[in-house]
Amino acid sequence: MRQYRIKRKGVNRMDAEFPTTITDLGIKNQVVIVTGASRGIGRAIARIFAQAGAKIIAVARDKEQLNTTLSQMENRENHLVLNTDLAEIRNCKEIVEIAEKTYGRIDTLINGAAVLSRIPMDQVDESYWQCINDVNLKSLFFLSRAAAGVMKKNHFGRIVNITSTGAYTGGLDNSVVYSTFKGGVITLTKGLAREYAGYGINVNAIAPGMTDTRMMALLTPERLREVVNQVPLKRMAKPEEIALSALFLASKWASYITGAVLDVNGGQYMR
Repeated sequence: MRQYRIKRKGVNRMDAEFPTTITDLGIKNQVVIVTGASRGIGRAIARIFAQAGAKIIAVARDKEQLNTTLSQMENRENHLVLNTDLAEIRNCKEIVEIAEKTYGRIDTLINGAAVLSRIPMDQVDESYWQCINDVNLKSLFFLSRAAAGVMKKNHFGRIVNITSTGAYTGGLDNSVVYSTFKGGVITLTKGLAREYAGYGINVNAIAPGMTDTRMMALLTPERLREVVNQVPLKRMAKPEEIALSALFLASKWASYITGAVLDVNGGQYMR
């Protein structure tokens, strides 16, 4: 059997940039914006990216919890915390301006901010609908657009959006509105991936299943046991397990992945 090899002249750009060892994810010295960094998945992402050597701009509304996140991060002097409300579009632009002014560039944006109140359908009013939209979807669009404007200058960027298994299933126990906008995050991810592919910006999403965060604590202990038993792995994810998935998608190992949704749900939903 004849074997064929592609002959190359010199080393192409991808060969030169690809990490040289299995432990080199290409994250060291990256400038990374993480929203929703005050607790849960967002906090875990900020901590793990800091451990990998990134410079973090941690964003959330809860100043006290943000400072707790910072206290748990390695090389605290390299990071910045911004106490701000993503529901205001002008704040999305300001976050990006501060990041660029402080560090000179933006390499990765992790859109992890989200809000959820388990409100019965009959109690959902327009103000609640608007609140969920503002944080869970609208802010992602405007923050991603602003960050991409900076990423384009270096022809490199990673945007990772946190959606939910509820985007496929319709949600769990009074979370229809939340799941509706998480479905929108998937569509937004695919649209941004097409829009920015020519600028070297990869856009992907992670769809976590049940994760041990404050959102799941809103369920009664009995209901929580019931739904956990429906997961093939028979447990919830740890926030760090979602964070490690984000680390991969932001790395150079994921250089040919864009427009994808990574399911991290313990087999809870297989598609």
